[in-house]
Amino acid sequence: MRPFLRDKPGRAGRWLIFLFACGAGGWWTLEAHAGFGRDDPAKKDPVKRLGFPGVQENAKEARPAPSPPPKPPNPLLKVLDGFFPGEVLFDRAPIEQVVGSLVWRSRELDPNGQGIHLLLAGDCRLLKEVTVSLDLRGVSFLSILRHLALQTGLGIQIGRESVVIYAPNLHPPEGADLLPVKVDAENVVHHQRTLWILNNIMIPRFECEAMSAALAFKSLVDLGRHACSQPLAVNVMLIGKTEEFERMPVTLDLSSVSVMQAMRYAARIAEMNLCVEEGVVLVMPSEKGKEPVLPDESGKGMRMIKKLASMPVTAIRFDDVPVRNVINHLKEMSRQADPQKQGVNFVLALEPASWEACRVSLDVRGVSMLKLVDYVAKTAGLDVDVENDAVVLFVPRKTTP
Repeated sequence: MRPFLRDKPGRAGRWLIFLFACGAGGWWTLEAHAGFGRDDPAKKDPVKRLGFPGVQENAKEARPAPSPPPKPPNPLLKVLDGFFPGEVLFDRAPIEQVVGSLVWRSRELDPNGQGIHLLLAGDCRLLKEVTVSLDLRGVSFLSILRHLALQTGLGIQIGRESVVIYAPNLHPPEGADLLPVKVDAENVVHHQRTLWILNNIMIPRFECEAMSAALAFKSLVDLGRHACSQPLAVNVMLIGKTEEFERMPVTLDLSSVSVMQAMRYAARIAEMNLCVEEGVVLVMPSEKGKEPVLPDESGKGMRMIKKLASMPVTAIRFDDVPVRNVINHLKEMSRQADPQKQGVNFVLALEPASWEACRVSLDVRGVSMLKLVDYVAKTAGLDVDVENDAVVLFVPRKTTP
């Protein structure tokens, strides 16, 4: 043995006892303050083991509150979306008559014969003044109720056993499930299947002179139904006051265009927004001074640009001629230059009073029809929009800073 341990045999033992005491004391300190070695799960929380004041309270506040449980689905919504009454036709019918007819129709469709319970709530005098005009085909009861609310401004609550229709002056109770009827034309997402159907039904000819917008859109739907081999379940819904659809008459002369394109041209002339929903095209007045919101077309204008560029114009002259007469002359020239003798559709998106005010004076030779249209628009002070099925001339809108 080393002399140090041999001479002092008790020194090593004392050192071992000292080290053991230090280790036991340290363990007891950690056990008391940090919770090491205990089975309590709350003291094993790393936030609590830090020992800093306020950390535990802040951690509790940072935890998100539990979200409320989701509402169970309304079974009546599924029933309403599954009933298809076929054709629904009302012309300025009282709301009571409309409700009674819908209840009777739902009983016919229900295998149990119970149908749907529709209730009217509110001032009877106000409800008697409400009239409904609907012409819908191939849509569900849910869609019929929504468009009824859009047209009349009534509130509709769908409960679990009945549907309550509220008068304009009556507010539904808080927490009631109201049928959403608001339409945001600027952020609308068009129904692609309905859009595809309308873009693939061709109209051989559509001509109207100073026709109201309401009658023009109804005529286009009727033409589409006749042109389609199968029943066309697409409808037009006018949202707004009657005088708003009489404000800007529609004048069109179109050939070989789709129903959707013809509606777009009529909407541009009448300054209307178009929103394509499932089975229904909503037509509503646009805000004053803003461009109408219309469905976009794919490959915009390329087909028409190629067609116009392929039509040569040897020489032509106009001397202070109204723009409408010029457009009629260009239509006839395009029919003569077209091998299929269909020509080009021109749309004047102008007020009738502007037809005489916009005049054209020019003398050109050896240009294409595409260049000639551009010269006519510039001379008349108009903008031109070349689309796939027509050339649209319109007054440029003033941009506000």
